[in-house]
Amino acid sequence: MTELGNGNATFVLISADQKYIREVYKKLESDQRVRGIHPLFGQYNLIAKIYFKTFEEVQSYVSDIESMEGVTETKTLTGSNV
Repeated sequence: MTELGNGNATFVLISADQKYIREVYKKLESDQRVRGIHPLFGQYNLIAKIYFKTFEEVQSYVSDIESMEGVTETKTLTGSNV
């Protein structure tokens, strides 16, 4: 397992079909693992801020997002303390 540490945030950019954006937003908003979600304009419709301890947990959660109805693309940005 690859540790991310306690203070590292992961941001997931999400593209969804227009008719599913609100539904995806509501699902993520009600998920306790999501620390913030915001609508965007442009290539991506939403950005979600999440915290996990390992890259494996991030990968699993992003797979869950990608399987949501209407989600067409994601991009994951993970930082680390240097």
